[in-house]
Amino acid sequence: MHKRIITSVAVVFFGAWLFFALQEKTDASALAERGKERSEAEERSRQELIAKDRKDLLRALKLVASGDEEGEKLIDLFQQAVVVRLYGSRRWSEEDSTGKKLFRDANSKVPRNLWIMPSEKSLRAAHGFIPEANFEYAQSGNGIFTPPPSTFTDQWLGVRLAHELLHANDYLTGVEPPNPKGAGLTDDFVQGEVRAHNLEVRLLDRMSNGAFGEILGLIAERYEPPAGFPARWFFSDSFDEFVELDKLFLHARSKEETNSRCGSYNIALNFMYAERLGLGEKGKAAYYRNMSSEKRR
Repeated sequence: MHKRIITSVAVVFFGAWLFFALQEKTDASALAERGKERSEAEERSRQELIAKDRKDLLRALKLVASGDEEGEKLIDLFQQAVVVRLYGSRRWSEEDSTGKKLFRDANSKVPRNLWIMPSEKSLRAAHGFIPEANFEYAQSGNGIFTPPPSTFTDQWLGVRLAHELLHANDYLTGVEPPNPKGAGLTDDFVQGEVRAHNLEVRLLDRMSNGAFGEILGLIAERYEPPAGFPARWFFSDSFDEFVELDKLFLHARSKEETNSRCGSYNIALNFMYAERLGLGEKGKAAYYRNMSSEKRR
């Protein structure tokens, strides 16, 4: 009798232990499944954002670059080679790069993609980057940083993206050699900036059916180039001188876009001075070097 009681108690305890062990395993499996579902949902959400960013960027680029010989090459580069990346709070994701063109250049031992990463400057800084501007091509990483597409109008998102894609294309095709970190304002770097800003001016003029160049010419007549140009140059951060020019385009969506426009207008005006004074591309390069050197002090 005593033996039977002990056996019965043992069976009860074993049954209870087995029940709780199975329950714990079931709870752990359910928790793991929920974690997997949450991770998959987060990734789907990231991929949807990536797809939207790609669509917005390509739409803006086509708006300004379609029909321009050089612009069409940049549209092809985007469609064939660009992989869009997305910065997240914990990690970044990128779209499937299958079928995208790969590049091998001086900074990579293996072929790699050309990527674009829309992100806030503050977010880049938080992850260890030193953002020079809202838009920036990084040779070392073979990638382009842009602001979130929603913070710029399509017109200026497209123009500024075309500018950076030209840098990328020049570098990846050997037109512009590597600019080592810390090398400063090399001739190749400055000439690359002149080419990119020439593209900007041409796209802005085409987009406005020639009005951009006409109004820029009137501003150039109103404000004489400083004596000693290009050692001295015109600069305004008040935007007052460029109000007529800016009316050609949609209202800026952010302070960052307004600042970006103002910078481009200043450069375009000084480029026109170089042309009118017969200094040509060398005059533009000399102005850009002097202006950039002053900014870096």
